[in-house]
Amino acid sequence: MKTGNKYICITRPRRFGKTVNANMLGAYYTCGFDSHTLFEGLAISKSDLYTKHLNQHNVIFVDLSRMPDPCSTYESYISYVKQRLAADIEKAYGLKKEEGVPVSDLFTAS
Repeated sequence: MKTGNKYICITRPRRFGKTVNANMLGAYYTCGFDSHTLFEGLAISKSDLYTKHLNQHNVIFVDLSRMPDPCSTYESYISYVKQRLAADIEKAYGLKKEEGVPVSDLFTAS
């Protein structure tokens, strides 16, 4: 995507393919698995930047339509997501969230 934005939010009405689009973007950008065969032969594979970004980024996917068992409200769900995100960042990068410090500060830690 040609954007200078650090974060991208995809909004569309219900039943208009947000999840499909988000999954496709995740498959392209995530370093979680090799998706060369998914995009091979498509127009994007002919772009000069294709291999620069293909499977080169960490992707966070949050599904707000389903709450896990320990959550009964969206507030508890957001708290749950933050806790899991902090745990994943600590496991992957050794960055530990300090009490009272926002999870977002882990993204800018050096």
